[in-house]
Amino acid sequence: MITTSRFKPAWWLPGAHLQTLYPALARRRVHPALQRERLELADGDFLDIDWTGEPEDPVVLVLHGLEGSLESHY
Repeated sequence: MITTSRFKPAWWLPGAHLQTLYPALARRRVHPALQRERLELADGDFLDIDWTGEPEDPVVLVLHGLEGSLESHY
């Protein structure tokens, strides 16, 4: 289904390139309190899992790629 968008960019932020760059360059990043868990794999590699929230909260899984991490600039 195709719908018509009502999105209107800010007048001072024209163009898709500036809209993409603005959040990365101008917005302040808020870092939540995290608890890191490392899972050692059978092949000698590992997965770092960062948790936040309470144990009874719903879990959301965010996969950011094989080479990225929370410390990545992107």
